[in-house]
Amino acid sequence: MDFLPHPTSGVEALDIPFVADTPFIFGSDFWNFPKLHGFGDQWASLPAPRLASLAQSWLYFGTISEFLGKPIDYREFQVSRSVSGKRLLPLLNEWLAAHAIRPHGSTARDAIENEDQKQLLYEHSRFLDAVLQLAEDFDTVSQGHVKPIPTIVLSVKVLCITLKGVLWDLARGDIDETLRPWPSPAARMRREITPAKDVPGKQTLAPSAQLMLDVLRLRGWCPFYARKVLTQYNYALAYYLTRLFRTYSPGLSHQSCTDDECVASNADIFSYVPKHARRGCLCQPKAAPMDQIRAITEDGGIPLIRLRGSSKTGVRIEVARMTARTRYVVVSHVWSDGIGNAHTNALPECQLRRLHAHMSELKPLKQSGNEDIDLNLLSSLDTGFQTARARKPKYLWIDALCMPPGGATAFLRLRAINKLPAVYQAADRILVLDSTLERMSMVDSDSIEQFARFAVSPWMGRSWTFQEAALASACEVQCADGTFDGFSPQPKQRLASSTATARRRRLAWLEALTQPADWIERTLLRRPQTKPMQLLNSSPTMGVGVENSILTSLTRSLREEFRSAFANGIKPNRAAMGEGKLAPDFCTLFVQIWNELSKRSTTVPGDMHIIMASLLGFNTEPIMRLTKSAERMSCILRSMDGIPMSLLFNIDGPRHSPTRNHRDRWLPLYPSRQKLTFGSTFTNIRSINDDLYLPNNTVSRRKVAVLVCTGEVDPFSSRTFTLRDTSSGEQYSVALQRQEGEMDEFATPEMGPYCIAIQLEPELGAQPNGYIQGLGPVPKTFAGALFRVRRVVTNVRKLYYHNLESDYDNSFELVEDEPYGNYDLETASKRTTGYLDGNLASAFTENYRGILRTIYDCPITVSCVPNGGDLLASPSKEGPTLVAQPLPETWQVILEREPATYPFPLPSRPSLAEAITPVSAYLTVTALDGLVASGCVGLAIAICATMFSHLAVLAKTSIIAKLALHSLFLMQLFIFPGMEVRLVWDVLHLVLVALYTSSRVTVTGPGNMDVLDWSFIAWALLGHSVDFVARLGIRCVVVPRLFEKYLGSFDGEVLGGKKGKGSAYHGRGLAGRWFHRVRLKLGRRQGGYHAQCQQLEGEFHQGQNGMPSGRPEQHLLGDMEGHV
Repeated sequence: MDFLPHPTSGVEALDIPFVADTPFIFGSDFWNFPKLHGFGDQWASLPAPRLASLAQSWLYFGTISEFLGKPIDYREFQVSRSVSGKRLLPLLNEWLAAHAIRPHGSTARDAIENEDQKQLLYEHSRFLDAVLQLAEDFDTVSQGHVKPIPTIVLSVKVLCITLKGVLWDLARGDIDETLRPWPSPAARMRREITPAKDVPGKQTLAPSAQLMLDVLRLRGWCPFYARKVLTQYNYALAYYLTRLFRTYSPGLSHQSCTDDECVASNADIFSYVPKHARRGCLCQPKAAPMDQIRAITEDGGIPLIRLRGSSKTGVRIEVARMTARTRYVVVSHVWSDGIGNAHTNALPECQLRRLHAHMSELKPLKQSGNEDIDLNLLSSLDTGFQTARARKPKYLWIDALCMPPGGATAFLRLRAINKLPAVYQAADRILVLDSTLERMSMVDSDSIEQFARFAVSPWMGRSWTFQEAALASACEVQCADGTFDGFSPQPKQRLASSTATARRRRLAWLEALTQPADWIERTLLRRPQTKPMQLLNSSPTMGVGVENSILTSLTRSLREEFRSAFANGIKPNRAAMGEGKLAPDFCTLFVQIWNELSKRSTTVPGDMHIIMASLLGFNTEPIMRLTKSAERMSCILRSMDGIPMSLLFNIDGPRHSPTRNHRDRWLPLYPSRQKLTFGSTFTNIRSINDDLYLPNNTVSRRKVAVLVCTGEVDPFSSRTFTLRDTSSGEQYSVALQRQEGEMDEFATPEMGPYCIAIQLEPELGAQPNGYIQGLGPVPKTFAGALFRVRRVVTNVRKLYYHNLESDYDNSFELVEDEPYGNYDLETASKRTTGYLDGNLASAFTENYRGILRTIYDCPITVSCVPNGGDLLASPSKEGPTLVAQPLPETWQVILEREPATYPFPLPSRPSLAEAITPVSAYLTVTALDGLVASGCVGLAIAICATMFSHLAVLAKTSIIAKLALHSLFLMQLFIFPGMEVRLVWDVLHLVLVALYTSSRVTVTGPGNMDVLDWSFIAWALLGHSVDFVARLGIRCVVVPRLFEKYLGSFDGEVLGGKKGKGSAYHGRGLAGRWFHRVRLKLGRRQGGYHAQCQQLEGEFHQGQNGMPSGRPEQHLLGDMEGHV
């Protein structure tokens, strides 16, 4: 497996013993290789040495020969007693050259040949998939764990995955980006095969996957990151990660880490002390002006830091207020690296010098072609009005210096936390500082090593950093000698530091002195390189060799993970959907955030709710005022228009009081390791008042099966039982996942009959207890939920029903109770209680439609034998047998929940699109001004065509220069898009029009000027004047006001004020705000500011009645004094 790239700071490739003793004969039947070469039909029962020889001769060397389409000598791959894959690289280069296609403009014959080549690629892909399945079969044999079988099987899987990546590079141009019900052949080739499934709990790994896990553990990897490697990446990339030399921050221990969480980077706020940049440094901490930071925060703004001076002589801290034109960088870091401070706005001077050095090396951002990243607010404004001149940021934002600490300013810290989305969205970029990444050299490493280390860095495993990256528009990762783009990995990296450039020059001079002949041939006698291959996607990005193709394939796998994790293009927009309508993307965004946070950790689990609410577009201050995790999560879910159905099947995650008798036993407290599944409009649960309406339509029944126990109730409330479906005859083994160690108040038949929901997609992948490998068919295991029927409602007026053929608005018909005639509600309910005594089948028979009002009991796991297998003979059959039937299509299940004891829904902040919507109107005005200017061009051409010979020299020069200036401006838009010349363009045009007017008036006089002259002068002066004034007004007046309005949208109910008005700062005009700032400065000088802070703090504490006292909860952003 040494054909894969070798990491600079890594270990040697895994040694693959050469045990093949049977050559593969090209042209023979590949699938009958064991029978043709004396291994027999029952090759699975061969001894381990013979089985290893068969696997290598057949699946490794045979696959290479079949893929290349020619015979190979397997002895050429032998180096000593091991197998070397380097001989494979030149063979693959020849194969790639043979399958390259002609550039555009080829003949019809070439097009037919290209189609034949596509079919050949897809056949190769199907062949590799079949080989991978054979390798999986070798993993399942009884002697599959005996050496060297796991190593050989792993080499086969890595080989097949690598070749599939090369094929995808060739065929990716055939991927149809439009929506269609089946994936294209090229898209199917891109499906990843991971060594392990990302499911909660322990699972039995295949011997080849267990081999990589043992290697990771032997090399000191954290259990959490070792599991991440095996569950998120394919075999080739996972094997590459096992070769990395793992480095950790000094002073951190992973002994307490588990497979589900890494706790090494957790920081204890009460004992936290900032660290120095170097060991043994004795420099003193330097504090930012805390009064200015508090004043800006209280004033409704966001403070920024500018570091002046030199990294050698000293650094001076200046505080500025964020404006619409401020370019700044957000420093994203892990607190365990020692750059935080929870008690004061100060850092050691050595850390400030380090930040100053990083800021001085940053370059202006270039326009990124990544369309998956949401636009930045300031970039959008610049692009709309002054062509987005790339500027180097001068300011930075870091939580240790720019956020008020806890204690007396806890109320200001709440406001600062609530405005964190504005900080990240308006930033020029985020700069990732991770101690493990800052040791990596960009000169000595390639792109795959950079992004591989970034993928398993401590920064990637934290929850707060996920929020920063998800809301930012650009991300740069700091290394030892430069930075690289964290969102768009590229195979070729351009060095961003002068140190790296100087080192490269020194290496070039060293080569010229030591090897002059090679240097002259490479530089002076340089020959044009071979033209890159023209692949099926008509893109030369793949390069001239298979090494670059393999590098690109591995890098792309990491890029897809970053795109799926940090993509934030779709945000819920309630205003667009209207009142009373669903936002179809709300649940999708919630599932994405849940799944990403399930892979990350934080010191305080309660911080998860703040991050979730922030990423969902809600103001987080009401969440921070709630003290219980159940209330926080419930408030978030009640603020959404729908809830993902998979949230009810949370098996291992913490739930709200799962052993008590209440109606919110389903409510999760934090994101768990069990991922949620993406649903749709027809599969999500609809929330109406205190009820959850479970969908029952054609789409949802294919995703979730609902069975109702219609027979007698289990009198013993068994933890395991068998469920028999009377309609289909299928049987299910059900295991209740109740809380261990405490008596469950729901474990009694008096709670009501069973109603079971089974999640059919995806499967859990875990085998039921008692199942023995090889004994009968393999059962399928699913997650589910157990409900208890409390009341049967048979009088309904409307049916909750999905009409898939109608529009979205007509798809939902809410269920409402009919009047009960002469009976009141209590009497009518007693008439249906007879159905609860094991007689629900008669209710379905006697009533065409109705409602089952249920309460949540507990999650379950359901196992069934496919293809009509006998579950009664399976070892997983335990407990009594209950009779059930599917829920009728015209019946509805409603899940009751506890009434809310907190205000909801959460106030939502405007999205980025809403914030810049008024700017679009001004863009329309400037576009109209551009049309006026275009009319001037037409008049100028008319003047040149009719009276050019009668013009003076100055007039000729002015009108020709004006036309040339229009042409140069159009060229500048395409050649130099970063230049900011629109205002200068208007000024130059006005000057040229003034020169033309002066020349015409002086030579011919005002009375003798032609109508064409006056039209040209009037249109030009009017158009360019209006355009100049409009652009200047937008830049100096409109943009700052829009930006202040955007910041003010984050201020909800602050300090007892009314919701929606924000702080008093935003309610004043320009003069009032200027006077307010002056009064604050005078108040600070006279000591009145501190008195005002104490008064505001007293009002804040006065509004927190009923808040429990005691030790405050830890918070990564500081001690909140009990308010978080």
